[in-house]
Amino acid sequence: MGTSQMAIDDGIPEKTSNKKLILIGVAVVALVVIVGVLAGVLSANREKDNCDERVKKAVLAAKAEGESESTTTSSTMGPTTGSIRTTMGATTPSILEPWEKIRLPTDIEPIHYDMLIRVYLETLSFSGNSNISIDVTSQTDTILFHINKINITSVEVVDSSDKILPINKQFNSMKRQFYVVILDAKMAVGQYVLRLKFVANIEQEELNGLYKSTYKNSAGKTRVLAATDFQPTDARKAFPCFDEPALKATFTISIEHRSDYTALSNMNALETVNMSNNRSITRFAKSVRMPTYLVGMIISDFKHLNDTTGIHKNITIRTWGTPVEYQDSAYALKIGKNVTTFFEKYYGVLFPLPKQDMVAVPDFNSGAMENWGIITYRESAFFYKQGVSSETNKQRIALIVAHELAHMWFGNLVSCKWWNDIWLNEGFASYVEYLGTHNAEPDWEFMEQFLINDLHRAFRLDALASSHPITVEVEDPEEIKTVFDAITYSKGSSIIRMLSDFLTEKIFKEGLKDYLEKYKFGNAETKDLWAALSLRSGKNVTKLMETWTEQMGYPVVNITRDGLGKGKADQKHFLLDPKANVTEHSDFNYKWTVKLSYITGNDVNINNSTVWMHRASATFDWPDDTWIKANHEQYGYYRVNYERDNWEKLAQVLKDNPTRLLSSDRTSLIDDAFNLARAGQLDYDIALNLSSYVKNENKYVPWRAFMTAIGFVNTMLSTQDSYGMFQTYMLNILNETQIEKVGWKNVNGTDRHLEVYMRSLILSAACSYGHEPSIKNVKKLFMEYLDNNATLDVDLKSLIYYHGIANTGYKEWDRLFKRYSSTTAASEKSKLLYGLGGSKEPWVLRRFLRYSIDGEKIRDQDTVTVVGYVARNAVGRDLAWKFLKENWSIFLKRYGKSSFRMASVITSTTSMMNTKLELEDVKAFFEGRDAGSGERAVKQAIERIQTNVEWVERSAQSIADYLKKVT
Repeated sequence: MGTSQMAIDDGIPEKTSNKKLILIGVAVVALVVIVGVLAGVLSANREKDNCDERVKKAVLAAKAEGESESTTTSSTMGPTTGSIRTTMGATTPSILEPWEKIRLPTDIEPIHYDMLIRVYLETLSFSGNSNISIDVTSQTDTILFHINKINITSVEVVDSSDKILPINKQFNSMKRQFYVVILDAKMAVGQYVLRLKFVANIEQEELNGLYKSTYKNSAGKTRVLAATDFQPTDARKAFPCFDEPALKATFTISIEHRSDYTALSNMNALETVNMSNNRSITRFAKSVRMPTYLVGMIISDFKHLNDTTGIHKNITIRTWGTPVEYQDSAYALKIGKNVTTFFEKYYGVLFPLPKQDMVAVPDFNSGAMENWGIITYRESAFFYKQGVSSETNKQRIALIVAHELAHMWFGNLVSCKWWNDIWLNEGFASYVEYLGTHNAEPDWEFMEQFLINDLHRAFRLDALASSHPITVEVEDPEEIKTVFDAITYSKGSSIIRMLSDFLTEKIFKEGLKDYLEKYKFGNAETKDLWAALSLRSGKNVTKLMETWTEQMGYPVVNITRDGLGKGKADQKHFLLDPKANVTEHSDFNYKWTVKLSYITGNDVNINNSTVWMHRASATFDWPDDTWIKANHEQYGYYRVNYERDNWEKLAQVLKDNPTRLLSSDRTSLIDDAFNLARAGQLDYDIALNLSSYVKNENKYVPWRAFMTAIGFVNTMLSTQDSYGMFQTYMLNILNETQIEKVGWKNVNGTDRHLEVYMRSLILSAACSYGHEPSIKNVKKLFMEYLDNNATLDVDLKSLIYYHGIANTGYKEWDRLFKRYSSTTAASEKSKLLYGLGGSKEPWVLRRFLRYSIDGEKIRDQDTVTVVGYVARNAVGRDLAWKFLKENWSIFLKRYGKSSFRMASVITSTTSMMNTKLELEDVKAFFEGRDAGSGERAVKQAIERIQTNVEWVERSAQSIADYLKKVT
């Protein structure tokens, strides 16, 4: 019932009742207003309390992790204000705060960085100012960006009207390498500027971030320089940034430096202004949009060579190095000039920068890094010195320069959205580097060398149950670095090569151009490339390729004959260990889309055919009077096995006339046969019988495939009773005719590139397998070099140094090490380092290992290389593993976060192990031990040793029985 009716019933006169009702109404309205105001205040307080609770939670978490924090109400760092609770509530919210997550929030995007970096080489420190223009895409009061080993000294957040926004709290959340700024109020959608000041030390322990490098000048004095290496997550060590590949921005960089030094960065220098106290500022042009990991800076006293390149000759290209070595960059400049123009034509997209610097850094972690417009290289991958550097050095330089320049389009112009698609960058560059180098050096047979350099390399790793798909989910920085491996590079390049064959090179190139034009200066994913190629080709490229990118491994195609003029092809996941337990699920059940290209032949004809296997078997015509060779030219990423009868027919073809099959097909037969035998899927007598034809092989690539395959057998048999018979067998293949054919001299320097390679391969193998005349000649040449400084053939230096040391004593080792210490040529130092690993004196090898971690004797960048050289030496195998265990903390500190080095040292020290005792030792050592970026390598090492143990049990005796028959 209503209020008025209640009043009448209470006996109140009507007039009086109305007045009271009016008063009550007014009171109710006032009460509502008061309650509303109070509710608003309480709501605001609750929001503030919630914000404070988030801050307090963050601060407590930061303190628990030993991190720094500061609460401010102004724009700069100041004393903590307000009280901080010392205990947390009984329950923890299930929703993570932004700084507790691995990835940055999506509500802020960087637009532009305006940075001044002041570099002080005298104190090995630097400071900086950075104004980061940001775009806030949804309301937020929290700004996160990355820092690592940087101290933030001032923070301001400024809106579009230049108003400074009050900061509630700021702190360093070191677990995720975030710096967190929490404002008093939420920012509206729009653009803001984040003004930062910071200080840090130049990195001296790791070769990443902004780090120290040194060299000795012509007077023998040490000179210091600063260089950068940021991929994948180390830009945050040089400047505060949004350090994820999809967060591209433009950069305006200025560098303050010593006036007698030169500063280089991604873009061309606009001006260098001299200041007081021998200081200058170099200002660079505004960059194109790029991710933080491609920013590059060098502060040095280097000198350079220069030229112009590009279709329109409008790009300045310069090669930089120390004043002692820079003249030796002429070959790299020649290749860079040629390949840049080639890639402009190949991609159909012009190079977008006005200049391309290429810089050799004395201390460098990897082979090179594709910073846009300022590529950095290891010296041994860049300097070619006539009369000192070999053809091997020359080829390495050509390939690496081409690889890095390929990235200027694939990786830089279009970048991956996240690191799970890094294979798009690296796999593509690893394929087209061969196209670019082939254009520059057409006589070097690069497209055939791809098989032994990349395809077979990928096969070896991808045959493990502990392999991983090309596209793999990664989040944490150390996890990200584990995918920079042979799967990303070599498998990636192999399936790109296969796809080009699927579509034809013409359609493939047209699709690439479409892709680059659509996503230039942006980011893309694997599916975007497939879509562009599908549109251009009219084929469903996703269906063609998803089985190759989304599951690990590859198939072996088993071919059988039905006796009725038909053949059948079945596929099965190929694993080196037939007993391996594959735990990773595959939506495709480890079946693949295979283009089975094959040739059939008899004494008269050879015919080409193709049949597709869409995750299934296939039947095809196969005349009864012919043999079959499948995976023609080995474009497909799969192995092929046959029945014994067909293997024997193929072996006979090779013995009668090897050239009836292409060199690429001979190469693939050798590699398939030995690896099928290694996996227990083929009898070793078939592989050994088939490969015995190599005595009549004249091409380098099949010979190299044989030496690699038989090298595994050599390692496994080296401790077996049958090893003497095996040496005899190998010396029968490496006979006097072969050795005389390659000779010990390149007469008049007229030998072709791969003829030089062949000489080195054959003579090195002859020495390794105990060919006495070759060993005697090597020792003679080596002593003439030590005693009389005799000139050696540059392409035989490595084997002369190695086998010279192997057949002399510690005094000769000491003399050779002095040569290593005194030479400045990077390529010569590499050869000497290799040779020093050949000693048969255990104590000398132990000393060599100790030298490798003494930065005064051997650069830190070469430590892992030395350990690998010692580990490959039968005398040094156990020594290298013991050394790694004893010095694990040093290796973890130096290389634990390295993309390659940690995995490399784990692999090199364990790959030759083949006993149960060694297997248990490795398992016990790594149990519960932090391996940094080498975690996946540990799993692969254990699996590899297990397969080696099983190989000895399964195959050692059968090979011994075969050797008894033929030797």
